[in-house]
Amino acid sequence: MELTVTGKIWYACILSDEDSLQVLDYAKENDLSIEEAAMELYNKGEISFYEECVESDYSTENIELVETTYEEDYYLEHGCFPDDED
Repeated sequence: MELTVTGKIWYACILSDEDSLQVLDYAKENDLSIEEAAMELYNKGEISFYEECVESDYSTENIELVETTYEEDYYLEHGCFPDDED
């Protein structure tokens, strides 16, 4: 038997002054929202989100009990299947 927990981590990131200006200019030139402009530039590799960031929040999304077979439990405990111990 196995318990699986899935969570999300949020990061708070601060763009450099140069990247911030680039996003604002790109948004204005292409009639985009700031969010759309930032995502497009990030996807193109022209700006970075993760140079200055910190983990800001975490939430558990799902907890699931996964039923396993006797053979799977045995393998997890012993490193081999019951038939392999010969």
